[in-house]
Amino acid sequence: MSKKTALITGAGSGIGRATAQKLANHGINLILIGRNLNKLEETKKLCDKVDIKCFSVDISHKEEIKTLFDHNLQFDYLINNAGVTMNKRFEEVTEEYDQIMSINAKGPFFMCQSSLPILRKSESATIINIGSVVAYKGYMDQSVYASSKHALAGMTKALAKEVSNDGIRVHLINPGGVL
Repeated sequence: MSKKTALITGAGSGIGRATAQKLANHGINLILIGRNLNKLEETKKLCDKVDIKCFSVDISHKEEIKTLFDHNLQFDYLINNAGVTMNKRFEEVTEEYDQIMSINAKGPFFMCQSSLPILRKSESATIINIGSVVAYKGYMDQSVYASSKHALAGMTKALAKEVSNDGIRVHLINPGGVL
């Protein structure tokens, strides 16, 4: 795994930060993506002994993803971890719907799309999308979050079939509640 690089979205905290630390411990170089550069720098400090690049990117905006990929990045693993949730009754949801769907479903879709030309050059190309058990269990007051993670699951399954002949593995991990 040495000499490999992972791009992680939502790397400033939570699952993204823990993933970055674990991969750095295995000698994997990192490209850390998130909306808050200060949080990314905190993650970077926790991941020594590997090369790390940090980029402030809001993956809910396709143009920011395009700008990110203008940096001529090279990586072997894409980990779509960025995500947001909220607890709100179905009938009370308004504009938050667009934000949650954009970060949890649209962002990973376009991150994968932009990554495919890069991943096709790797001998160990892997995409890991971080979903949620909520996509399948449908928790009360989380209808938008459940919808967005279910969309991510469907996209992951379809993408895996489309790129399997290119040697790109595509996986979905569905954790339960985490800190």
